Amino acid sequence: MAGWTKTIAPSSELDDPAEMLAVGVRLTGRMQRGHPEVARILLRVGLTRLASSVGLAPRARRVLRAGAATGRLRVGDIEVALAGAGGALLGVLQLLDMEPDLDAGRAADQLAVNLLCMFGLPPAEARELVARPLPA
Repeated sequence: MAGWTKTIAPSSELDDPAEMLAVGVRLTGRMQRGHPEVARILLRVGLTRLASSVGLAPRARRVLRAGAATGRLRVGDIEVALAGAGGALLGVLQLLDMEPDLDAGRAADQLAVNLLCMFGLPPAEARELVARPLPA
């Protein structure tokens, strides 16, 4: 399991908070197939980890704050935004765990589009961001 966090952390080369959010969601959703044991741990403790000061929650908070500060994302209350995005992501991870034939990439990409729209991006722009290649 060592190094799995590198597979779900957005690249430091990204500077657009909307793209950072999209990449983080897309990589985390894909983690369910590449690291199912980690995904199951996340599912067991996930909701409690949303309030954590370590792991993915602080990264997500930074992205949401940056998006709010730049006007790129309309998030309102950061903690509510984190709960909404994190809960949706956990829901998709659970769905993928229960449905092994579902395409994790497609599901994660759709969730990323939905979240970007929820945070104020126009649907066409959200789809364009999600269509970009993932960082290596």
